[in-house]
Amino acid sequence: MDFFNEDQPQQPPIEGDTTGAQVAAPLASGEANEVFAAPNVAAAPATTAAPAEPMNQDASTPACVSAKKNVDARTADIDTKSHEKEKQLVDAAQAYLKELNKERDNKIKETKEKHIRDQEVSNKKEPCRDAASVWASMRTLVDFTKANKYSKNTERMRSILSNLAQVKSS
Repeated sequence: MDFFNEDQPQQPPIEGDTTGAQVAAPLASGEANEVFAAPNVAAAPATTAAPAEPMNQDASTPACVSAKKNVDARTADIDTKSHEKEKQLVDAAQAYLKELNKERDNKIKETKEKHIRDQEVSNKKEPCRDAASVWASMRTLVDFTKANKYSKNTERMRSILSNLAQVKSS
């Protein structure tokens, strides 16, 4: 059994196509075409070029000194402007926080005063606290209606609370 199909007949070349014949002929004969040949590395001349010397850049030339002064002046100007902006932002943020805290404190103060007033009003409304009045107020708070047919009957609770509300404190 031949896995590489060496015994299989080759397909005939297409008429007018010479590229397949040009490539196949040297390969079949064992000759290598120039295209397929390995490059000749040894044939290249070995030239060792000396590294280029750096240009002499003298930092004390007048142009360099003036450019450095200009850059330093612009950098200092940018730094001062950024510090001023930063200071303005910090001041604005602190003022905003002070205003928020002031509003919050006022709101808390108003809420406390309102709660105190509400508590005083509710204390004035409350009747004298004896046993009967407590149970009477309880009776007004409890809903005795039967919500649906599956809920429990509340007749017994209603009767107990009405008895307790009628009892005079002894």
